[in-house]
Amino acid sequence: MRQTALSLLILLLLCGCEEKVKPSLVPLTRTDLPSQESWDSRVIFSDSARTKAILWAGHIAVYGDQRYTLLEDSIHVDFFNEQEQHTSVLTARRGKVNDVTRDFEAYDHVVVVSDGTQD
Repeated sequence: MRQTALSLLILLLLCGCEEKVKPSLVPLTRTDLPSQESWDSRVIFSDSARTKAILWAGHIAVYGDQRYTLLEDSIHVDFFNEQEQHTSVLTARRGKVNDVTRDFEAYDHVVVVSDGTQD
């Protein structure tokens, strides 16, 4: 009886050491990963030494091979006129920039507020 119990205990211990959950391995290619990343970043857009816009984003990920940039974790963009006076603000949770055409898309809770009307 004692030998049977000991054999059963050893069998249970050996079965308990088996790896039950294996992590899934998903192969990543170089294009799946951003070429550049930045957190809590501020980007100033200017033309002829005049500020056009100031962008703040919680996370920026540049995908150079695919030529787009993802903006995540909250976006805030202040826009300025030719006299560098603040004209409007855009907020959103996330966005995307086409790096070739420079088109900007904003998603999730997008709000645009103008400072007022201009003549």
